[in-house]
Amino acid sequence: MVSQRNQQQDSEINEANGYFYHFTKDGPLFQNLKVDFIAASGEFMGTVMFLLIGLGAIQAANIISRDKPDPFAKSKETFEKILLSLYASSSMGLSLLFSCWVFFRATGAAFNPNVSFALLLVGIISPARFILYCFAQFSASIVACLLLRGLLPGPLDVSTKLRPGTNAAQGLFIEGFITCALVLSVLFLAAEKHRATYLAPLGIGLTLFACHLFAVAFTGASMNTARSFGPAVVTTFSTEHWIYWLGPTFGSLLAVGIYAFEKRFKYWRVNQGQDTDIPSESPDIFMQNSAPNPAATKEQAALNQAPIIQTCPSIGHTMMKENKALRTNELTFGKSHVEEMV
Repeated sequence: MVSQRNQQQDSEINEANGYFYHFTKDGPLFQNLKVDFIAASGEFMGTVMFLLIGLGAIQAANIISRDKPDPFAKSKETFEKILLSLYASSSMGLSLLFSCWVFFRATGAAFNPNVSFALLLVGIISPARFILYCFAQFSASIVACLLLRGLLPGPLDVSTKLRPGTNAAQGLFIEGFITCALVLSVLFLAAEKHRATYLAPLGIGLTLFACHLFAVAFTGASMNTARSFGPAVVTTFSTEHWIYWLGPTFGSLLAVGIYAFEKRFKYWRVNQGQDTDIPSESPDIFMQNSAPNPAATKEQAALNQAPIIQTCPSIGHTMMKENKALRTNELTFGKSHVEEMV
């Protein structure tokens, strides 16, 4: 009873300080090993799905680029590079988006040891789960590349490497910064619980797409040590492979530092009400309430009020709440919002 009461108090303290995830600190290190193995198996399947589709599209783009029946193809080289970059970026972004959405509720859908490392540092996953996740993600990358080599024609050509004109220092920091952006999107869109958490896979996939557009022409845009490790195992390790270990790790540490800084100074106080769906919090331009009319009925008064429209993502329909329910919702949200900001 004492332990349960302490855990409940810890949860209440976490909520009051803006932490919306709950985890227990007591107990043996491997007390949830069975659950961790189940989650890791989901990570394995999700990472295979993500990399199989994403890297497969890159391989397809490279195969298409090698077939140039047009004798004037050289004059189209610049346009072709732009198309290939867009093709690769779209394939990885969309692949992560749908893979993440499928496994998001089951495992958290990290699919990336650098993201898993950040989740470990902020206390969302345990050390045991981190180790299992990393094993699942690295082995999944190898399996995905082996499947691609067997399924698609030609030699496998999905390795990340520095492009001509990009030196090691530039590649290291480019990988660090784009990994930082990806990890920040995970921490603020998925780890932080808010009204749009269920849309986190969309934001994370778009982040990966944008980072690919920026960096694919310089480093191949890894942002994921497992993504670089699998192709290297199946083909060959380059002398620049270390960049795809240090760069993303640096990016994870930088993202966690930014996240901790924002949490330390309670970022949710800066733009209060940004995440609310209460109509009364909206700008009231042209919508000021007129003087009350004693002759107006309750139905007429309700029609003058903007109804709250709340979408239920689980069943995909929309509910219209009456004015009385709206007031109850406002009072409930206001109370919880004040408690959260204390």
